[in-house]
Amino acid sequence: MQCKCGFENAADARFCGSCRSVLVDGPGSAPNAAESPVATGSGRPPAHPLPRARIAIVATLVVIAAAGYWWMNRNAIPAAYFGVWNKVETGGYVRVIISGTPEKPRVHLWGAGLPQEWDYGEDDAFWDGSALTFRQDNQTREYRLTLDRSANLQLNCHVLNGKDCVTMSYTKSTPARR
Repeated sequence: MQCKCGFENAADARFCGSCRSVLVDGPGSAPNAAESPVATGSGRPPAHPLPRARIAIVATLVVIAAAGYWWMNRNAIPAAYFGVWNKVETGGYVRVIISGTPEKPRVHLWGAGLPQEWDYGEDDAFWDGSALTFRQDNQTREYRLTLDRSANLQLNCHVLNGKDCVTMSYTKSTPARR
């Protein structure tokens, strides 16, 4: 007997072996309500799909886990940034000191000057996922610190009126051994 879904069932089957719908021989014939909807010859009970509530709970747990992972790693500034960096060339900002914590980094700039270096002050910075960024000079200059492939620090300056400063390169200072 063929079901409305197109599946060919055994002649004496009362339920479709594919979609489990009730098979009707003709007008007025109805299957016995006590019979189980098991396909003839399959030998196993029908599959029970997961309730929608379980699927919703699992999906919610996956979303919460992903959000938690993102939240815990959103401000993870690499440890390689922290320390004292000295400029490769002369002039400009001759030293950059990155201190603080991964959640609240601080950047201190020192410039070339006579008879001593100029202290440009220390500012709060933030990690945007690819660079350490901070502003100085009454919020008119934005600085981005990145590490190049050689693990040298690159300082890029952008004046908010549209001009860009020269990119400066720094190497990490190693403490003197005693």
